[in-house]
Amino acid sequence: MPDETLSEDLEVLDPDLHVASFFVPAGRREDVLALMRLSVELARVAYQVREPMIAQIRYAWWREQVAALFEGRAVASPVVQALVPAASRHSLPRAVFDAMVDAHGLECETIPFSDMAQFEAHARETRGGLLRLMARVLGADARADAACDAAGIASGAALQLRSFDYWRRHRRLRLPLTPFISQGLNEEDVFAGAGVEAVGRMFDEVRGRIRMALDEVNQARFPRAAMPALALATLARPVVSRGDDPVAVRVVSPAGRVARLALANLMWRA
Repeated sequence: MPDETLSEDLEVLDPDLHVASFFVPAGRREDVLALMRLSVELARVAYQVREPMIAQIRYAWWREQVAALFEGRAVASPVVQALVPAASRHSLPRAVFDAMVDAHGLECETIPFSDMAQFEAHARETRGGLLRLMARVLGADARADAACDAAGIASGAALQLRSFDYWRRHRRLRLPLTPFISQGLNEEDVFAGAGVEAVGRMFDEVRGRIRMALDEVNQARFPRAAMPALALATLARPVVSRGDDPVAVRVVSPAGRVARLALANLMWRA
């Protein structure tokens, strides 16, 4: 799959990743774009499929494609085929790919996360998994793993807050359920628009966790080569800002994305 095609697809499917790819060194860009495209394809299943059982069939196919990649068998997916050189060149760990597929598999469930621990684990294995693989392609090996986990939590949690209204309209609750139960609410109440105060409190709790994760990234020690991956976390900062409406999320313009990522890469801070 040509480099230009991958980049054009990302521009439409995940603008954050598209802009982040601008800051990847030219010699590593093709491999990083291939990783990004896989991440996008795994996330896209939830948008394409409404029935969880059908979604799991699709994810089972993706698991098989990953297995074929690492077992030297024929790969049917062009997206995974594009990863063959990267997996070999950079000794990418299969366990991270497997965990990414499994975590994305939760996204078609009505209630993917019972508590904050599951919510964080999902962000760490999806967005964080992508960042760990990117860091290896960029030459950081496993030395940036802890920072990538924190950056993944910040970035992944921000994505969930941004898309909360979309998923609520489609009867999926992308926030931890336990805090709502403690308020005497269930998912049907949230889908119906009830429990506004409880949703606002949950947003604030997630914002607090994003702040902590960003601090963890900036306090971590890692090779500078990993910064084009870790810089993605800086795009979570606008989500942390809270206005009068606790569930309103600030939208960043395309130019704003470029400016924020450029500054993060220059200052070596997420």
